[in-house]
Amino acid sequence: MGKFLLVYLIKLESPEIDPDQVVQSIRGNLPDGFQMQDKTEVKPLFFGIKGINAQFILPEEEGIQDRLEDFLRGIEGVAEVEVEYMTRL
Repeated sequence: MGKFLLVYLIKLESPEIDPDQVVQSIRGNLPDGFQMQDKTEVKPLFFGIKGINAQFILPEEEGIQDRLEDFLRGIEGVAEVEVEYMTRL
């Protein structure tokens, strides 16, 4: 079974939300079979809102990307997720 790498921009809901807490929440609750790479980057977006660039390695399965996106949207403080890059490993 193959794997692929997804890079997401995770947009936060407000300037008051701590990006480090969101990253810790994602890491602590990540479903089995999903891997989050160590390197994340916080970048300013607009009006004080921040975004988190995060990389995930997922098994190549039907619907796995939707499962990851649903999981990320369910994290407190996350407003939106957007795929920036995808490649097969």
